[in-house]
Amino acid sequence: MSSAELDRTLRLGIAGLAVGQLRAPNGDDYGLVVRRPRHARPTPEVLDRIYVGWQNGAQVPLGQLARLEVRASPPLIQPMTASAR
Repeated sequence: MSSAELDRTLRLGIAGLAVGQLRAPNGDDYGLVVRRPRHARPTPEVLDRIYVGWQNGAQVPLGQLARLEVRASPPLIQPMTASAR
């Protein structure tokens, strides 16, 4: 399994996954994100029991591919600058 596929699987299960854009009749664009309801989002303990598809079709426990832990970090918002785009 590629790291990109693992990342996609985890993003879908945790934070949601951007799947497209919706253009409103007034011309405004809105991003469409598929995600689980907040009350149904998994905890780290549940994530350890998630199985992900492997290249040969086998299902592998996430705990065999990655160690999951929650770490505290300071809140940080970085503004996007022209050089970062």
